[in-house]
Amino acid sequence: YGSPVPGYSAPMDTVGPASRVGLVFVDLVRDAFRADGLAVPRLAPELRPEAERITADLAPDLPPPAVLAL
Repeated sequence: YGSPVPGYSAPMDTVGPASRVGLVFVDLVRDAFRADGLAVPRLAPELRPEAERITADLAPDLPPPAVLAL
């Protein structure tokens, strides 16, 4: 969590456990969206292509502005 350190690669056995925190955030946003409890932010048009790419990778069932806000 933080800025990457040049030349450092995390041990592979730590990558999976470290990603769990981010996945919990995605699950929380997904639950809020499904329950109509999420105010989806506006997305600037110039951000849409990258937001769609990130959304396809992380949570294709969510709107891109919600994923980008994570």
